[in-house]
Amino acid sequence: MLSRLIAAFCIIDDALQAMGYKDDPQAKTPASAILTLALLAALEFGGKHNKALALAKDLGLFTHVPSPSRFNRRLHALYPLLLPLLHLLAQVWKHLHQAQAYALDTFPLPACENIRAPRSRLFPDKAYRGFIPSKRVYFHGLKL
Repeated sequence: MLSRLIAAFCIIDDALQAMGYKDDPQAKTPASAILTLALLAALEFGGKHNKALALAKDLGLFTHVPSPSRFNRRLHALYPLLLPLLHLLAQVWKHLHQAQAYALDTFPLPACENIRAPRSRLFPDKAYRGFIPSKRVYFHGLKL
């Protein structure tokens, strides 16, 4: 997590410099740190900014971690830059991790209990009946 965060900070900082973005001289926390903290909150804490700020403060990731209120105001001010930077990060991440293998698994989406299968109007055919070996249960519905 920490190495991904540092890489994201470096990419965001370089991208902001390339875009010609200048921070306010009075700002204690750079815009790249604010956007990195927002990314940390989104990836690790389900969008909970308070938890990301607390972790950054505990680990000492940045010299100054803003209060949640100041963080929200800064993040809303940086919103026009957020989507292009996320797109850039996605492209870089995809380019760096091309050789990954993905495992796809299916799961049942039952329409009704197996006892009610003959009366089912949604899926009337026997093609919609299946078996879940891990649960040792028959189901009636779709397999996604």
